[in-house]
Order: sequence, then C-alpha cells, then structure tokens
Amino acid sequence: MVLKRQQAQSEPIYEAATLQGAISGSGPGSLDHLPRTQRLRVCKKLRQEQLKRYYEQERTDHEKGRRLSGRRQTPNSKGAMVNFDIANKLRDAVARFDDKEVLTLLDQNGDPNTKSESGVTVLHQCCMDDNLSVAEILVQRGADVNRKDEDLWSPLHSACACDSTEIVQLLLNNGADPTVIDVDGNVPSDQAPAGSETKMVIETHMKDNGFDDVAVKNIKKKEAKRMLADVKDFIATGGNVNTVNDRGTTLLHIAAANNYRDVAKLLLDRGANIDIIDDEGLTPLHVAAKYGQTKMVKLLVKRNANPRLKSIQEQKAADLASSELIEELLKAADQEYNPVCPPSPRPDPDDLDDEVELERVNSKTLRSRATPLSKTDQLFEAETRIQDEGDTSPTVTEENFQGIGLKVVKEDDSVYLPLPTKSDDLARLPEMTENVILQELMLRYSRDIIYTYVGDILIAVNPFKELPIYSRTSSNQYTNLLERTKRTPHMFAVADRAFQAMLRERRSQCCIISGESGAGKTESCKYFVQHLLSRANSCESLLNEKIEQVNPLLECFGNAQTIMNDNSSRFGKYLELKFSAAGNVVGAHLSEYLLEKSRIVSHGEGERNFHIFYLLFDGLTHDEKEYYGLKSPGQHRYMRSEGKPSLGPTNQQAKFRAVRDCLRLIGFSNEDEDSLFSVLSAILLLGDLNFCTQENSEAAVLTNPDVAEKAGELLHIPGDEIVGAILSETTYTRGESITKYRTPLQAADCRDALTKALYSRLFSWVVNNINQLLEPLDVNQENIIEIGVLDIFGFENFIKNSFEQLCINLANEQLQHYFNEHIFQNEQEECEKEGIQLNKVNFTSNQPVLDVFLEKHLGLTALIDEESHFPKGTNQSLATKLHNGPGVRSKTVYKAPKDLGMTFSVLHYAGIVCYNVSGFLEKNRDTLAKSVLFTMKTSNKPLIRELFQNRLTRTGSLAPSARQRQSRRTRSIKNSKDAFAFFRKQKLSGKESRVQKRGKGDRPVIGTERKGPATVLFHFKNSLAELMGKMKRSSPHFVRCVKPNTHKLPDKFTPEYVVAQLRYTGIMETSRIRKQGFPLRLTPEEFVERYAGLVAMATIKVKILADLEKCRFTLKASGITDWQIGTTKLFFHYWHVERLAELSAKIDKRLLCCQKVIRGFLVRRQMKHQWEIVESQRKYIASFLSDIQLKGETLIQTLNKCEEGCPDDHEQEDEEKEGEEEKEEFQHALNDHDEARNVEQMFLDVAESEESRMSAIPNVPPPPPLTNGVYKSESALTLPMTRASPLVQEKSAPPQRTMSSTKVKSVPLSSLLRYPLSTETR
Repeated sequence: MVLKRQQAQSEPIYEAATLQGAISGSGPGSLDHLPRTQRLRVCKKLRQEQLKRYYEQERTDHEKGRRLSGRRQTPNSKGAMVNFDIANKLRDAVARFDDKEVLTLLDQNGDPNTKSESGVTVLHQCCMDDNLSVAEILVQRGADVNRKDEDLWSPLHSACACDSTEIVQLLLNNGADPTVIDVDGNVPSDQAPAGSETKMVIETHMKDNGFDDVAVKNIKKKEAKRMLADVKDFIATGGNVNTVNDRGTTLLHIAAANNYRDVAKLLLDRGANIDIIDDEGLTPLHVAAKYGQTKMVKLLVKRNANPRLKSIQEQKAADLASSELIEELLKAADQEYNPVCPPSPRPDPDDLDDEVELERVNSKTLRSRATPLSKTDQLFEAETRIQDEGDTSPTVTEENFQGIGLKVVKEDDSVYLPLPTKSDDLARLPEMTENVILQELMLRYSRDIIYTYVGDILIAVNPFKELPIYSRTSSNQYTNLLERTKRTPHMFAVADRAFQAMLRERRSQCCIISGESGAGKTESCKYFVQHLLSRANSCESLLNEKIEQVNPLLECFGNAQTIMNDNSSRFGKYLELKFSAAGNVVGAHLSEYLLEKSRIVSHGEGERNFHIFYLLFDGLTHDEKEYYGLKSPGQHRYMRSEGKPSLGPTNQQAKFRAVRDCLRLIGFSNEDEDSLFSVLSAILLLGDLNFCTQENSEAAVLTNPDVAEKAGELLHIPGDEIVGAILSETTYTRGESITKYRTPLQAADCRDALTKALYSRLFSWVVNNINQLLEPLDVNQENIIEIGVLDIFGFENFIKNSFEQLCINLANEQLQHYFNEHIFQNEQEECEKEGIQLNKVNFTSNQPVLDVFLEKHLGLTALIDEESHFPKGTNQSLATKLHNGPGVRSKTVYKAPKDLGMTFSVLHYAGIVCYNVSGFLEKNRDTLAKSVLFTMKTSNKPLIRELFQNRLTRTGSLAPSARQRQSRRTRSIKNSKDAFAFFRKQKLSGKESRVQKRGKGDRPVIGTERKGPATVLFHFKNSLAELMGKMKRSSPHFVRCVKPNTHKLPDKFTPEYVVAQLRYTGIMETSRIRKQGFPLRLTPEEFVERYAGLVAMATIKVKILADLEKCRFTLKASGITDWQIGTTKLFFHYWHVERLAELSAKIDKRLLCCQKVIRGFLVRRQMKHQWEIVESQRKYIASFLSDIQLKGETLIQTLNKCEEGCPDDHEQEDEEKEGEEEKEEFQHALNDHDEARNVEQMFLDVAESEESRMSAIPNVPPPPPLTNGVYKSESALTLPMTRASPLVQEKSAPPQRTMSSTKVKSVPLSSLLRYPLSTETR
C-alpha cells in the first residue's frame, strides 16, 4: 500500500487513497467523501445558514414577545426544570471565568478534557480567553496539554495565536509539545505575533530544547519528505506514475493540492501526464488553483500545463482560482499557451532552493472573546500578518540591521536576476498599442520582473514585497555595464548610467523619480543611492556608510502612514552626492521642501503621525519614558487616530536602536540626541494642554498645569511662561502695555502653531546637521561634480483634499511639465529648427494647469496669498475670489461648484481633484504668536535658542546656525595644536564668508508692509524654483513608478488602475518619440570633445580635418547608421547613445592599456639612465682607488732607495728610532676606525681634482658637478665632499727625504686608507 503511512499522518487536502484499493468513507451523499478543506468550507456555510435562521427566529420571537407583552403569562404548571449535563456546565463555567464553579464541577467527576463538537477542549477555550487561573486548575487536574481539535490545533497553538504569554509559559512548563503541526503545516510559534513577548518565550524554550530554525524546518518538511520517499519507492518497484484510484485521483493531484513541489517535479520528470483528469474533470492545475497553491501553479504552467481544459462543470482552472493572483497568472498563461512548442525552461526564484519547501495557507484565525485593550493592537497585527495567498510576506527582524544604522542589505540571500527578454524595452516592440504595453507589463509583473525600459526611461512597478535582486552581488553585475541588453532592466542600471555619464561628460546628473503615492519612489531612491555608493570609492573613512544612512534616517522623521501608502513621504528631498573628478565620493548635501507639519496636530482617518513618535514609545525604556514624561500613545492627543490604521513594522525596538546608532554614525553627539528626544517629547506634552473658560469670562484657563511644567522642564523654560505666552498676547503702545487674552479655541490654535513650529524647525535642524557632517572637506568646490536624486511626495487624491494636497499636486504638475518639456517639447522644437524630419507626437501639455496655479497676480497661489494678507480675509471670501477669477477665465481647468460653495475642482494631468477651501488661509499664514516666539528665544537650552533665533531661508527651512556653517575642516583646525592654525582659520573663515555672501539660497525672508509676512505658498514657490533650477543645470534620468493596485497587496495587478497611470504619465507617447526621436543632440565640437578617444582612433591616418568631417569619419568607422545632421547639430537615437558609449568605453580601455605600456617604458628608460650614472660613478671610484694604490707603492719604493743612500750610523739609529715610533703610531692607527673616515674624505677630495683627467677616459661619463659638497645626482648614492687635500695639491712635487733610511715594507692599500695623516705627515 503506497502512501498509506503518509496518508494517515499528514491528512492532506485530497485523501490519499491506496493505488490498488478503494477509498474509505461514507456514501457519496455525505460530507465524508469531500476533501478535508472543502468539507470545512461546506460546514462553515452550513453554520452561517443555521445562524441566519437562528437570528431570523430570534427576531420573530422578539416581535411576538412585544405583541404579547401585555398578556399575563401563566407559570409552569408542572414545575419542570431543565437539567444540563456536567460537560455543558463545565464549558459554561470556563466561559464565565468562574473558578469556584470549575473546581466544584471537577470534583463532581467533570472531565478536564471536555470538548465541543469541533474538538475544542475547555483548555483551548482558556487559551483563547487568556483565562490563566482556570487553565492552571485544568492542568493540575490532568488536562491533556497536547490534545488537538479538528484543525489539529493544540492548546499551545491557541495560546500563541491569542498572545496569552503566561498560559504559553504554563503549557510549556507542563510538557506541551512546541513542534506540533496543525492542518496548515504550522507550529505554535508561527501563530504568535511577530516581535511579541509570546513569540520570544516559545522560541527561547524551543532553542533551549534543541529545536532551532533548521530543526523546525525539517519537522515541517517531514510529511513532504515522507511522501517523496514513498513515491520514489513506488517508482523503483515499477509502479505507474499515472495510476489512479476509484475517483480518478493520481499522485500528481495529491502533490498539487498539498504544494509538494519536489514530488510534482519527480512525477513529471518520470513521465506523469500533466493534464490527466479525475472523475470530476479536474487536472492537477485545477486542483492547485482551487486550493491556492500559487507556486505549484507557476510550476505547472512552466511545465506547459494546459490552462484551457475544462472540468465536467465547464470550468477552467482560472475559474476555480482562490486568489486574483492565480487567476491573472492563468489568464496570461492561457494567452501564451502553445501545445506544439512548449516554453523554454527559465530560472525560477522558487527553484533556487532544491530542498523541500512548503508554504501553506493559514485557514484558521483565533480571537479572544475578552481581549484586554493593551493587546488589541498586537492581535490586530497578528491577523494582518497572515496572508490569504500562498506567499507570505517576509517579516522584518532584527537580523536585517547589518552593523550600525538603518541599512538593510541581505548579503546572504540568494541572488536572482531574471534573464533579458525581448520585451525589456517597450520602445523596440514591433507593435505599440496601449493593450500590448499593458499586457507586457502585467506578464512581466507576474514573473516578478518589475522593471521595464521605455527607451532610456525606466518603469518600476511596485511589487509590495521583497525581491532578491538588490544585494551587493546584484549591484556588482551592473557596474561598468557597457551593453545594456546583457542585463535585465534595473534601478542599478540607471544609477550606473548616470555615473558613467558624469565621468564622460564632466557634467552634473540628476535622477527624477515620480509616481503616485505608494508607487515605490522612496525605495527606488534608496536603491539608486546604494548602487552609486557601492560603485564609487570615498577618500574618507565611513563616508559612504554615513551617506547611505541619510535616507532611512529622514524617513523616520519625515514619513508617515497614509491611506495610500504605509511609508508615505510627507516632505520632498533632493539628495546631491558630490564626486571628485576621479569619481570618488567627497560629500553630500540634502535639500528638504515643504514638510507637512500640520500632520503633527491632526491626521485623517486611518492615518498616523510621523514614524519617529511611534519609535520613541516602543524604543525608550521605562525609566526614559518617565524622564521624558511619556505615557502610552493613546493618552497623548497628537497620537490618537480616527479609525483603525494598520500597524507598522513589529520590530520597533530594534529599529529605534538602529536610529540611535545611525545618529551616532553620522556624527550626532549624545547631547544632540538627548536634545532631539526632549523636543519630541515636549511636542507631545504641549499637545496635551487643555483649556477651558473662566466664570463670567471668555478668557482661556489651563486645566492641567502639571503637564505644562513637565514640557517647560524639557524645553528649559518655566512652565508658567509657556502658559502665559499661549493664553495671552501683550503689546506696548506709547509706553502702555495692552494684554489681550485668548479664548480656548484661540489658545488651542496658538498651542498647535507652537508644536508645528517646533517640529518643522527641529526637522530642518536635523537636515542642517547632516549637511554639516557630510560636507566635503575641500572648501574649493570648483572641481566637484554632483549626481542628485529627487524623492518627492506623489500625486494625491483623497476623499477630502486640503491645502497640503494642493501644494503636493502643484509640485507634481511642475515635475510633469519638466518631463514633457525635456522629452517632447524641446526635441520637437529643435528638430524643426534644425530641419530634421520628425513625425509629430501629440502629447497632453499641462501648461494651462500651471498657468491657473502660477499666473502672476491672478493665479490660485497669488489669490490665496493676497487673501492671507488681509486681516479680515476668510475662507468664504477666498472661495468667492477663486470662483470669480480662475473659475471664469479657465473653465476647462478650474471647475467651480454650482452653489459656489467652499469647494472647487482642478483638472490635473493625473485626473480631476476636488479641494475643500476650509482651513486654506490658516495653513497658508502659519503665524506664530510674538509672545510665544519671544518665550522660545529665552530658553536656557541651546537647541531651542538655535531653533528660534536663526532666521528662515526663502524656501522656508531653518538657516544653518553658526556652528553648523563651520566646515568640517574648520572644526578640525580648531581642535589642532598647530601654532599657525589660528591664521589658517581666519583665512578659511574669510573664504567661507565670501562663498556665503555669494549664495542665494540663504537670504533671509524680510516681510514688508506692502507684501506682508512670508507665507507657506511663498516659501513653496521659491522651493520649486530652486529645485527646477538645479535639475535644469543637470542631465536628467527619469524613473516612472507605477502602483499596481490600490490595496497595497503583492502579486495583484489591476489593469484598469495601471492603464490610467500609463495614460496620464504619457507612456504611450514616450514610447513613440523614443522610437523615432533623437534624444542626443550634439554640435560637432561637443561630439569631438565627448568621444575624443573614438575620434582619435578613427582619424589617425587622416590629415587635419574639420570637426564635422571628423564626426563623419568616426560614425562611418563605428558602423553607426540612421543618424541625422542638421544645420548646426548631429542628431542620434537613444540606441546610438548606448552604442557610442560602448565603443568609446572599449577604445578608452585600449588607450588606457597603451598608456600603461608607454608610461612603463618611459619609467624604465629613465631608471636605466640613472643606473648608468651609478655604474659610471662605481667605475670612477675603482679607477681612483687603483691610482692611489699605485702611488702608494711608488712612494714606498722611493723611501727604500733613500734609506740605502744614507750610511751614517748615528743618523741610521735616529732613523730606526723614528721608524719604530712611526710603526707604533701606524699600529694604533690600524685600530682607530673613526680617523679612517677623514682619510676616505681626503681621497674623495682628490677625486675632485682628478675630474678633468678622468673625463678623458673613453666610455666613462664625467661625474656630476658639486653643489655645497654634494654630487648633483638623482641616484641614491650621494657622496659628501670636503676641501681639497694638500696631498692632492702637491702630488707633482718630488718626495721629501724626511724619513729614516730604515727600509719600509710594502703596506696594503686597506691599511693605507686607515692610516691617519697628521699635519706633520702632510
């Protein structure tokens, strides 16, 4: 009986019957013949119908009771009583938490393992209700802690699912098995909420008992491995892989239903019929789709399973799909299915791991009847973590934080990059229609290929899940990528192209990432920066790591959860990476625009405040919370949310620690960190201030002064001063003070204005600190080239759109106009001007929309600013002015309501958006009371004074303080001990001050009586102008992010929603103009300069030519065709740019090789010349020493002859005595090493006098001349010289007869060199 053991233990979805026998069970009319999961679904429907009938009966009885309520009811004449059995009483007592009743019933022989019809025991119920006391009683009375219900859930499963930590500990201490597998293949720890204490307790227990991750994984795979082994044995014994049971079920059906992919692969490799049907006409593909096995569906489709086959009920596999993802996969497979030519095998990310891998659908979700409020959020998160699809999204754990900071790069993950396909570039498709492009994007998305080119523009579809394509290994594959078609489209390719263009053109580059909110712009920005930093080296230690932390750090302070996006950017940022001419990173600069500070005081339904506040609550210790005066989030006004937003990541504590590490890594001091958290806490405490009115007065009074005192303590300002500044305003006129008291509503507005100002200025202070700590060390920035990346809020359209959405959508309109201008308008105008034929591409220009917004004096922004300057201006008067202005002149763009009320609509490029004027003026004025401003300036905390004493720039951000304006080099000089550091500091500060004076971005905003104070729109327009100026000075690279669905679900592609984005972003028009247009337009001089190596190699054998002729020769030699020449410029298609870059890189590589060879030859030749000089000096010294030895021998011979010519005895005795003395002196001299140095120097003096004589020797070059006693020679041998020796000067004189006639023996040259020549001897 094959698979009998596997059938009895795993109980798969299809009952695994024997291959020769019949299926056990009841008749076809009962539920027993149905598969287990299907039987559960039927039972669930039956229960729902029963409940429906029960409620209907209840309503009927209730109606009858009301009609009969006036009648007198007769008592029970028989006095009968209803008696329940002890099991029902026990279950009721457990549900009522009645410990005494439970003990009484157990004493009356109650069964502690009492269970319901579904197998749920009373211990299960205690676990679901977190009833610890009753659970202890039941365990003491012998309740089975491993008893399973019909879903194979043990009590430990239920306790983990309901996050009952103490019960989990109780069960584990009493022998509960933590490795029990339920019907879905999950162990109890899988049901515990991620990051909860329950999960930590059970995982610790499992590790202590030897159940690590590998062991648990093997336990889960046990059933799959057992079936795989049984199938192998069955095949080895000659079994037929297509054998069926009496219902037509095959082994492949069972494997498909249970997602046993290894079994399915084995069966298919051994010839199993992939399209075999059972008695109901279901194929394995039908079964896999029916039971939600996504990966099995992908496997069968890849093996060319027929998705067009229908069951007996005329249903295809797509009709039975349990999820939209499977349905879309099968529909796409249906269109591509070719029974004659099956598709070639492609690497699948699911096949990277050869081991058995099971991913089950969790069919059961428990919720406690009486859940404490403290656990509500955690339980909600536990439910949302369970996916309806077969694929479960990976949870972020503390292991993601590699090293220090917020960098999340998984280096150990398997890297999977899809292979290049013909549809990688939509501009090269033979047929370009809206339907074709949509189908290609949908098909690529179903295969987890989220990137697609449209010419040189990248489309990125948000996968809403992690993909293994962003590791360092993947990044290295796109480094120095010459042929783009060799790799699949990727964000890394765009970053590498920008880097190569920067080095080639010596011009700044920028990457503009646009799309709707939630389309993935922020993540794309991080991947762009990640590749650049891994691509380029830095001259400073840890500089790249610091820059890589900037984006994740600012996400904590500037991002929040909205309805459309869980990590929505609520500010715009432009990050500029600064490179040297050699391509090394030297620093970075960050610009921030329009922080949505109104989110501090209020946010919409289902939304949350900025991430940093939630990290603060989850990451601070209990003592730190007491120090900062923080309670639970729900007790602070600014943290309360309408509705029930989905929870953020579960590892908030780990992420908060990473934020702290990131601050320290970038360079924030401990004092800065403490000040940062103090201000954040003070903002929450200020938001808790409550006001009421006094008796017989409208003046506001504070009701909780203790909160104000704590907030003042954190801000280092007396609490009563803060309260006084909020409750009243004092003005002085002609020496008299006038105090105006605010009403509770006005005081609340003043309080909110203070908290918004605190947070926005604190955010700017963080950005300024980052800029100061990442500033290039070199003050002279003339040779610095920049690559900027823009990450700005996406287009938004909510149910109620206010002032913030108006500004956000205006910014997106400006970016869309820049895209249209660069892609369409400039190219068509220049082609027409140069006489190049180009089929005109009709595109939708949004210039009329920008005119409605930005028209001088009459645009929306001008009218809102004008009304904001009027003290008596109201939102109603503003609405009237807008309806009578743009509403009359631009009816096609501005849609006024019929009742001329407080709303208006604007036809944006992305669709029509309805705005509500309520609150426009207050948000645009953004005034801070003078009394509050003065109070903040008097704080004893340096950070608070810095926040409110510094001026605001034209863009509305806080200007850097004096400390933040210091360069890092200036600070290092300040800490040095160099005596001249002060003067260098003065010189540097002078340079910096001149640079600061020339800068335009830091000019203060000075309000005048005519224009009034600066408004939010004034700052915003300046920010847009500055941003557009930076982008126009750079070469742009565009990335279009697309959101596949509105529910933020992975593997779900909504064609209608996607095609709307493709239409308003102009993807169709972009594809057409990229296919026939000329994005690269260069003059001949620019072409020769950009491709200098290519031009030089092509014209090396040609005489002097003009630049235009050089271009012709180069393009002809390179094989470039279909280019055009205008009156002054050359026009190239986008693929010409790639081809020229590829050829230029190859030529540059060869030229670099030639340069290395030539430079090596020159250095070797120079070294050879130096060596010849050294050899000549050696020969000269050898000749000199030989000459000295010869002269010494001649001198000795002369002395011997003189001795023989003097026979006088007395003189002979005197000479012998003198000879003896000289011998003694000679013997002492032999041991005197120091005096020998003088003799050596003397001989070198002799060499100087012999210079002219030695110059006559052939093949021996003269020694270099002397300078200050040293030879002028580049060799390492330098010989110091002394004055000329008298012995050398008198070498031509005859020898003197001053020595005795005693015969002197011949002295070796070595001894002679050591002999000290005294003055007498000389």
